Amino acid sequence: MQSSSDLFESHLKSLRSALGGAAFEDPQLKEKNHLTTAEAEMRAADLSSVKYTLLLVLHKGVEYLGYMSVDFNLAKVNEKLFLDFEGTEVIHCGINETEVAPKEVFAKRRIQIPGKYQKVGENTVRIAFRNRYAVDGNGLHHFMDPEDKEEYLYSNFEPFAANKMLPCFDQPNLKGTLLLFTITPAHWVVIGNELEKSTIAVGEAAKRLEELRIPAAFISKELADAKYNFKEFATVPAISTYLFACIAGPYGFFTSPRKPEEGYPPMKIYMRKSLQKYVEPFANEFFRITECGISFYSDIFGYKYPFSKLDQIYCPEYNIGAMENVGAVTYSERYVFKDPPTEGILLRFAETILHELSHMWFGDLVTMKWWNDLWLNESFATFISNLCLAKGSGLERYPCTCLLYTSPSPRD
Repeated sequence: MQSSSDLFESHLKSLRSALGGAAFEDPQLKEKNHLTTAEAEMRAADLSSVKYTLLLVLHKGVEYLGYMSVDFNLAKVNEKLFLDFEGTEVIHCGINETEVAPKEVFAKRRIQIPGKYQKVGENTVRIAFRNRYAVDGNGLHHFMDPEDKEEYLYSNFEPFAANKMLPCFDQPNLKGTLLLFTITPAHWVVIGNELEKSTIAVGEAAKRLEELRIPAAFISKELADAKYNFKEFATVPAISTYLFACIAGPYGFFTSPRKPEEGYPPMKIYMRKSLQKYVEPFANEFFRITECGISFYSDIFGYKYPFSKLDQIYCPEYNIGAMENVGAVTYSERYVFKDPPTEGILLRFAETILHELSHMWFGDLVTMKWWNDLWLNESFATFISNLCLAKGSGLERYPCTCLLYTSPSPRD
């Protein structure tokens, strides 16, 4: 059997060859080139109806491969239009019906969309790419468990890091739908924003790739021999790119016993397998706090939980307390209690759960136009989560919200 690095290199070589051999690495990748407010306003004025299709081939090791297709409507030809992409290499690029040399459009963390290839109305840009996993917690982060040497991945994108995983229009007011596909080792679970629709062996995925107009070279005999699977997820409704999520690896999990007819979405709690024994004693309380929050928010907002599921995932080497990705909330492993927690720490964790949950309505369903309104997004979540603790049925165990400001535990 090939090593992980050999498998990746052989896959990359065959993909480059099949797609024309014009792959190009960003020569200015290390140069900062952040999106400005003026650039974001320009794109928002011209673009609408954004739809992403994304295939991620999540190899073990340090790098991965991907294919992204984005459809959008353009009000007028715009010579300054571009996709954000802090990635290593563009293997292939197509704009509408024209194949474009990657070196013509890819530099300084951007993929330009020249006006000569655009048209008023519906447009499509297709990108095949290579990228490295993040090691700083922003983008698609890779971690190897020192206990069992298993590899774990998770995404973290707020405020401007979705473009570290895929080419996209990375700004909060350009919401887009997402159709996600993954190719991973067979024993890995994959968590996205939406429910998984199907899993098949990668060798059986050729017909589906053809339907999607994804190059067949993204699957190979070597991947089939290595027991990789192809997963498809339900389409994510239009959300901001910073709320996209992809978590993958041999995660263990607990499943809520609640049924849909009880008014709750399907819910799971995920963690590294080596931490499962520490999470298990608190799992039922985790679910119960979440259920109390869903009931309270559904009532006070007059709007049922707005998404199809709610997964909550403990992530290693996590930079913040938690993050409200649609349907896939991520948490720091500092909230894994290896020793009995104090009441203050439990209270802080309950507030964090409810804080992130409230964002499903205020932040995810309804989203700020730009980051200068982040204060409102976060302060409202802090206010309403404390109101939930004070007034929500079933949360009487957590009565004294003043402890939130003396507890040393983290929050976002």
